[in-house]
Amino acid sequence: MTLVTELSEIRTPFLTALGTFGSFIGEEVFLLAVVGVLYWCVDKRFTWRIIFTYTLSASLAEILKIIFCVPRPWLRDGGAEAVSWAEKYETGFSFPSVHAAAVTSMAMPFFLNIKRIPVRIVSLLLIVFTAVSRIYLGVNTLADIAAAVVLTVIVSILVNKFTDEIVLDKSHYKTAVSLLCLLPLVGIMIALARYYNGAVDHESIKGMLRTAGAAMGWALSWYIEKQYINFNESCSRWWKNLLKGFLGICILLAVRFWLEFLSGLISSDFWPGDLLGSFISVVVGFTIYPIFIKKFFK
Repeated sequence: MTLVTELSEIRTPFLTALGTFGSFIGEEVFLLAVVGVLYWCVDKRFTWRIIFTYTLSASLAEILKIIFCVPRPWLRDGGAEAVSWAEKYETGFSFPSVHAAAVTSMAMPFFLNIKRIPVRIVSLLLIVFTAVSRIYLGVNTLADIAAAVVLTVIVSILVNKFTDEIVLDKSHYKTAVSLLCLLPLVGIMIALARYYNGAVDHESIKGMLRTAGAAMGWALSWYIEKQYINFNESCSRWWKNLLKGFLGICILLAVRFWLEFLSGLISSDFWPGDLLGSFISVVVGFTIYPIFIKKFFK
């Protein structure tokens, strides 16, 4: 808590804006946009490394959150005051940090697979930037960040080691689906059990439900794309790739926010909406949109 308190004493409007951006990099929406662009425009095989790393590490982090129920720093005894928007948007538990896990999931595949020093330095700086931002904003402690980063680094190394042998070979579909879905499904059971016995509220299990929904969407998309679509990421002209990425992000985010809006109309505590929203968004972005890419972007 000492570091959180010390950083809270040097807050300025500029640093707070910078820290908010660093925190946003760890949002699920940002990750979806990044993996979407990499998947549609750059390298499908590499993107699956990020997807598997994120799914496993985020699921583990969400399960630990629900089990340990560690409150946010400002709710603990002698906790430092967080930024003004924190109490409204940072509604879940604190340990470990899923934001740190998400950024580490994006950065580590670059660090492990691209041997260029500048790429590795930027990858590490990205993790540090988000970590410091979360502590500076008062929404996570150093322990929250460290646990998430260590956990995700271990997961990323394991995924990177076995990706080519298992994950990217369509003959191992059942194994790949098990890796993507088993842990999130366990997380759903734990989350709902804790929710219905009153140990946690709906806001505290949202992250687990969304991660599980995305995992099931990716599992379905993985098989359908490899078996039936098999689109080409590259285009004949650079502007087509740019247009493809921009259009994909717009479609993905529009579907996601529209589904969240519909779920909110039903009920603010309608937990299946969190699960289905992520599932449908991923299926649209990683199954339906690639069909469009194969037909119109050559």
